[in-house]
Amino acid sequence: MSLISIHSSKGLDFDLVYLVGLDHIHARETSKQNLVSLVYVAMTRAKHRLVIPYVKETDLIKGIKGCLPGEGEHV
Repeated sequence: MSLISIHSSKGLDFDLVYLVGLDHIHARETSKQNLVSLVYVAMTRAKHRLVIPYVKETDLIKGIKGCLPGEGEHV
């Protein structure tokens, strides 16, 4: 198991990715679109399975819902 930041994960792929803490990201220092792009990068690091534990629906979460296959679908 590896615990790394999203920035460190660029260019790497993993069989299983847990993406935790999305409801704790705030758009203070960067634009909402940049954060959505960063979360998209993190999501695409998963080769086989992506797990996003339940998070409160924040503005950021609303912004990334369009990136998810079959919104609300559990694969």
